[in-house]
Amino acid sequence: MVKQLKRILRTLSLQKILLAAIGIYMIYFSAGDMITFIKPAKDFEDVLAGDVSVGDHIDGDVLYLLDYFSTEESWTENSNGSVTPRETSAYYYIVPGSTSYLGLKVKSSDRSAAASVANETYSYLSGASQAPSATFSYSGKVIRMEDEYPKLVDSFENTLESYGYLPDEIDAMGEPLLIVPRAFGAVCGIFAVGLILFLLAAIWIFNGVSRANDRARAKAAAREARERQAQSREAQPGEAQPYEPETHSYYKR
Repeated sequence: MVKQLKRILRTLSLQKILLAAIGIYMIYFSAGDMITFIKPAKDFEDVLAGDVSVGDHIDGDVLYLLDYFSTEESWTENSNGSVTPRETSAYYYIVPGSTSYLGLKVKSSDRSAAASVANETYSYLSGASQAPSATFSYSGKVIRMEDEYPKLVDSFENTLESYGYLPDEIDAMGEPLLIVPRAFGAVCGIFAVGLILFLLAAIWIFNGVSRANDRARAKAAAREARERQAQSREAQPGEAQPYEPETHSYYKR
């Protein structure tokens, strides 16, 4: 076992290790979203009914929205020390549910559509119009707000208090959940590439170990053959040498 492990270590190279490490990282990076993707998708009717939990795959048209309770800004710091102007990259809306509320992260590209849904939702709740007709498609997953966006929790709960809910009532709703967008097509691509890289590294390493094992077996076989040949020579009786008369010379004065 120890010899086999040493043989494996001797066959490793920096290229093999890097290839395997990149594959493992890509698999690890995308595994959580990949698990979410393969789950049966729920839509915003399920969200409205409160039939969602952490890790659920959400896919469908956004039907109802209330206010946005926070925004996200992004900017770029250049190498020369300059900073690009701040831009709003995302809005965090409140989605109504049957017994609680959820957060919904909306990209800036969907801001106009989200604003239309929110305006029509308020008109509907006030009795001024029918159910909202404005919608926009959304694909994402449900996460715990506290886990990935802890700074949003206070803003979220403060907004619920502005709706007239007491702190005890907000606590009774459970931990705040947030629906975040996910590009599941890209997730599948990253996971697939990572898996391919890992398998290639595994095959590369396996082939190297197999060749090392073959060489080791060949050396062992050759060594055994030499040992058998030596033992055979030792066991074989010596051959009689032909008698040759001795010749003596002497000098006479």
